[in-house]
Amino acid sequence: MSFYNHPQHLSRANLAHLSTLSLELGEGMFKQEALAVGEVRLGLEITNKHLIVVVHHPETNTRDWATDLKALPVPWPEARPLGKVHQGFLALAHQCLPQLVPVLAKHLKAGVALWLTGHGVGGAIASVLAAELALVEELEVTGLCTFGSPRVFDNRLAAALEEVLGELYWRVVNDQDVVTRLPPRCFGYRHGGHLSYFDATGRLHLADGQRWWDGFWDRCQYHGQWLFAKDISDINEHSVEEYQFLTLGARH
Repeated sequence: MSFYNHPQHLSRANLAHLSTLSLELGEGMFKQEALAVGEVRLGLEITNKHLIVVVHHPETNTRDWATDLKALPVPWPEARPLGKVHQGFLALAHQCLPQLVPVLAKHLKAGVALWLTGHGVGGAIASVLAAELALVEELEVTGLCTFGSPRVFDNRLAAALEEVLGELYWRVVNDQDVVTRLPPRCFGYRHGGHLSYFDATGRLHLADGQRWWDGFWDRCQYHGQWLFAKDISDINEHSVEEYQFLTLGARH
C-alpha cells in the first residue's frame, strides 16, 4: 500500500490502512516510531515513499471540547490570521509541533508523500497540524484524512487548507456519528475537505453525496444522543473500532 502516487480519491484500501493505524496507536500496538506529548500520541509510519503522521488523543466527555470556553474559535495565525480555529485543538497541536517538526525534517525527502490522519479528537488535532505544517512551516503536505472528526475551522481557514491540499483533503463519517456535528455551527465552525460517509448499511459514499433531507433528519434524530450521553463511549457509531470495521468492508 503506497501513497506515493497521490491518488485523487482515496481507495477503500487506503482508508482501511489509515483507520487501522489510528486503532493501533490508540491501543498501544503501533508498530513503528511513536512520540508522547502529554496526552497526545503521534505515530509515524515511515517508508521510502510515504510518511504518515497518526494522531491519537483520549476521548471522554464531549462537553469538554464542544461547548466550554476552549471551544471558542480564535484567530490563526496570530500575526496575519487566515481565519479562525478551535482554541483547544490549536493548543494541543502547538504542544506537538516542537517534537514533530524535527522528526519530519529528518525523514522527509524528495518524493516522500506526507500524510496526516487521526480519529475523533485525534483527527481534529491532525487537521490543525496539517494547517500549521502547510501554511506556517511551508512543508509540502500531501494529504489529510480524518475519521469521525469534530469541526475545527471557520469558513476562511477551511477554505485556505482546501486550496493547499485540493483533492487530498478528506474526512470520513460513519453514518450518524454525532461527534462530527460538534462544536455547533452557531460557534462559527464548518467542516473542510471532501466528505466520504458510510450509510446505515455500511456502503461507502464519496464526495459529499448526502442529500439535504438526510442531513436534516440526522441532526434532528442524533443531537439528542449527545445531550444524554455520559461520555463519547456512550455515543454509537463513533468508535475507532467501528470505523476500521467499515473501512475493511466487513459490513458491506
